[in-house]
Amino acid sequence: MFKLTDLFPKPTAGQAPEVAPEKEEPKIELPPLFESPEPCEFPSREEFTPDLDFGRYWRLNYSLLSAEERKAYEDMETAIRRGFSSVQVELPPDNARLMNIAKSLIEDNWSLFYVDTSITVVTEPGRVDVCFRYNRFKEEREKHLEQMKEVARNVFETRVKGCSTAYEAEMAIHDWIVENVRYDSSDPELSHSPLGPLLYGKGVCEGISEAFCFLACSCGLKAAMASGKLRSGNHRWNVIELDGERYHLDVTSDLSGLHAYFNCSDKTIGKSHTGFKRFGCNSDRLNYYVLNGARFVNACDATSFIRDNSAAGAMFEFMVENGVMPQEVTRIVRTGAGGHVTVTTTHVDHRYYRVIVR
Repeated sequence: MFKLTDLFPKPTAGQAPEVAPEKEEPKIELPPLFESPEPCEFPSREEFTPDLDFGRYWRLNYSLLSAEERKAYEDMETAIRRGFSSVQVELPPDNARLMNIAKSLIEDNWSLFYVDTSITVVTEPGRVDVCFRYNRFKEEREKHLEQMKEVARNVFETRVKGCSTAYEAEMAIHDWIVENVRYDSSDPELSHSPLGPLLYGKGVCEGISEAFCFLACSCGLKAAMASGKLRSGNHRWNVIELDGERYHLDVTSDLSGLHAYFNCSDKTIGKSHTGFKRFGCNSDRLNYYVLNGARFVNACDATSFIRDNSAAGAMFEFMVENGVMPQEVTRIVRTGAGGHVTVTTTHVDHRYYRVIVR
């Protein structure tokens, strides 16, 4: 009679039973990480030496996060670089908190231009996922990054390479953007990315601040982004660290050709910008107007400065904290010029002025 045990005979004495080989788990091939700069401490240097390096960024917003929020920040960064649509985070489903972490990442790392700031939070029992939304630049992000680098090389060679201080390099990049970019929101995806300002000469605050951050970090400056409100509308600008001091810098608001928001303290920029994180911008020492002796409280304080700079052919800037009307500025300029001259004034909020005398 045939027995089932005949198929599997018992081992003879001294013979070990045969062990079935373990099945190897199939290896999951992860998508490659897209090129990204590394967080860098940007060590302070007594003498600034310009150098072009696309491998660094400043984790300014990251520094304000808790340990568990930093873990979520890092997980989001890795997931975005792999092109994942979502990532699980070990945090409660708090939309505002998770949105702040995502914004912190985008406002630190200039290379994530292919993902939108907005996120969606999906919850299941025992699980929280953050879902990302990519823009149209994701599929060719390698090509676009190379195009950005080519612009940076040109800016470095023509504007930054000869600078002897970090302040000069910051000014060179600021002025290059002001001279080459116009405010334009006709193509929302393009204008909100650094590709708009860098490749097409147009953009809005989000794209312009990302463009400045990219150029500044690449040229050796310690820069990141900040956001808040300007005249009740959402707005983004930059924060930069010079000689161990932090300053606000709003290139978008300077597109008129002024240096109205060039290196401002929290107090100074807080007169127009609100709702922003406090990064310790406590000094106006390197503010454009302070450095050039052109910052005044009242119009009467500025009178001598305006008159002394009002020769025909002159162009100058100044700031009056309490404001002054353009007609009064024109009157003072003509008095200082000592005759009939053509006066052109450009101002921001009646406080920041550029004057051209012909």
